[in-house]
Amino acid sequence: KELGEIETKKLLPLKQKIALQAMDGVILMMPVDTGRARGNTLVSVGSPDFTSSDATDKNGDSTMAKGSSKITADRDPYAPVYVQNNLPYIEALEGGHSKIQAPFGMFGVTFTRIQAQFR
Repeated sequence: KELGEIETKKLLPLKQKIALQAMDGVILMMPVDTGRARGNTLVSVGSPDFTSSDATDKNGDSTMAKGSSKITADRDPYAPVYVQNNLPYIEALEGGHSKIQAPFGMFGVTFTRIQAQFR
């Protein structure tokens, strides 16, 4: 086998592991009132998903299951994985609006934690 083929085989599981960590971190840190912010945390592969809905998910289980299935079904080691939330108030939550539940946000904190694993 060529080196590139071997490295590509290692890349997909690593990408999936990081994507799952990102998704779990964001969803579990998401402040919860009605569960709408958690329910609107989206995972997509290849291109971003700019939708939002009235979906709610207070404990995050359904949202994590949907995201996990997209991440584990992905077979392209080079396709980007997006973890995003398009609700109009998500920037306020990321900025620490929910001072008790997520005073430092969710996305940035999760990214920093994952990034620290590779230092």
